[in-house]
Amino acid sequence: TWREWINSEENLIQSSYFEKYIGFIQSQELSSVLEKYNLKLNFYPHYRMQQYIKDHVPMNNDRIKLVEFGEKSVQELLKENSIMVTDYSSVSFDFTFLGKPVIYFHFDSDLFFANGILRPIEETFLGDIVSSHKELVIKIEEAVLRNFKESPDILARKSDIFSVLDKSNNERIFNCIKYLRK
Repeated sequence: TWREWINSEENLIQSSYFEKYIGFIQSQELSSVLEKYNLKLNFYPHYRMQQYIKDHVPMNNDRIKLVEFGEKSVQELLKENSIMVTDYSSVSFDFTFLGKPVIYFHFDSDLFFANGILRPIEETFLGDIVSSHKELVIKIEEAVLRNFKESPDILARKSDIFSVLDKSNNERIFNCIKYLRK
C-alpha cells in the first residue's frame, strides 16, 4: 500500500517504507529460509516504487523475482502463490478467502493509521501481524512448516469478515441480478 506522504524519489529513499521492504528482501534470514526450503519469492511492490527498485536496487538473490507491473495480473499472482506478505493491501482479503496464509508487515501502523482506523487491527487483518523483517521471516517459516495452510485461529475468525465461504458466489450474483431484473 502506497504512502501518500511519499511524493518524491528522495522521500522514498529516506522512508521507513523503503527501508523495511528492501531490508526484508535483502536480509540474510530471508535468503536462508528460501534456500533451506527451496522456495522462490515473487516480489510485487507497489507500482509507484517498482521503477526505482528496478533501476537502483540490486536483486542479488536468484530465488527472488521482481514482478513488474503488467507482467502478471493480480489474479494470476493470487492463484500462483502460496503465501502473501503485505502491509495493508485489501488484496489480502482475496488471499484469505482462498484459504491461503497472509502475513501483515505493520512496521508503521502508528503513522499509517494516524487519522484512525474503522475496526480494530486484529479484526481487520486476518493473519499474523509483525513489525520487523526478522519476525516476518519467522512467520514465513512457520507457514512453510504448516505446508502453507492458514493457521486454525484464522480459520475460526474468517466468519468475522466473510458471511459465506463457498464456491457459489457467481451463482448468488447471477440470481441476484436475475431477481432485480424481474
